[in-house]
Amino acid sequence: MPVYKSGNIMPVESDYERKVLDLIIGLIARNRNKEEYTVEKPLFGMQTTNKERYRPDFIITRETTGFTIYIEVLGSQNIDYLNHKEIIAKRATGYCDKYLSIRGYNFYNEKAEFIKKLKLYLIH
Repeated sequence: MPVYKSGNIMPVESDYERKVLDLIIGLIARNRNKEEYTVEKPLFGMQTTNKERYRPDFIITRETTGFTIYIEVLGSQNIDYLNHKEIIAKRATGYCDKYLSIRGYNFYNEKAEFIKKLKLYLIH
């Protein structure tokens, strides 16, 4: 599995994820309370109370408040893939404070709006 970059080891599953992770780390690094945040890449599936599986691409946690943001990087325009991701989003939403997604294949067009939303919740 590819890693984020030398000196900052975190597995990523695609170049799309690498771009989004770079953006997340950059935003947190500019935050005056940057030490309050952890960024995780879950390697294994999680379960709802009904045993339904989900796994966000990234989890950002603000340690002082426990506020969690799940990030999903969509990697395909395939309708079956997107329908599956929509089901996963519905499952995961109940287990985080905010669920954000970005279409990795449309990263540059969605980047500004994603940054705006992420900044809003990082300051929460």
